Amino acid sequence: MNYIDAANYWSKKITNIAPAELIQKVIDNILSSYRHCTMATSSDKGVDATPVHYIYHDGFIYIFSEGGEKFLHLENNKNVCVSVFNHDGDFGNIHSVQVYGTVSLVEVLSDEYMKVVDNSVYKLNKAYLEKRAASGEPLYLLKIKANRYKVTDSDIKKEGYDINQTWEVE
Repeated sequence: MNYIDAANYWSKKITNIAPAELIQKVIDNILSSYRHCTMATSSDKGVDATPVHYIYHDGFIYIFSEGGEKFLHLENNKNVCVSVFNHDGDFGNIHSVQVYGTVSLVEVLSDEYMKVVDNSVYKLNKAYLEKRAASGEPLYLLKIKANRYKVTDSDIKKEGYDINQTWEVE
């Protein structure tokens, strides 16, 4: 088997590239429309793909987490992939984005942490978060900065561009 040819299958097919502004608009729309994703992490210890809730704010993906295997991988490899898609999508109604990026940990109860809490649809309150932190079991906040997006979106196709698009972030 030629793995390189298989890996490049879709990139060879994309000939009608959408303008970056349209791709960014579609990405923002998808990430703002949903709240669930799968976050994949890996290291020399293995791989993990965790379904989690996320918050899309100021161009970053934020994920609150109590802990789990993903942290074992993140200790040595900050690279992640997040996949967001409409679960009811069928051909002609597909809206998905894979976000490739790096993770940093937001300091618990910091100004940035609390700003994300304030902009979240989740009903977290400061007293609860302070109590968790004081108990030694804080609610961690992961911040994902994207460096590449892979989009599959029916609306882009309706605009006359290939359904699959890749956008490298500068």
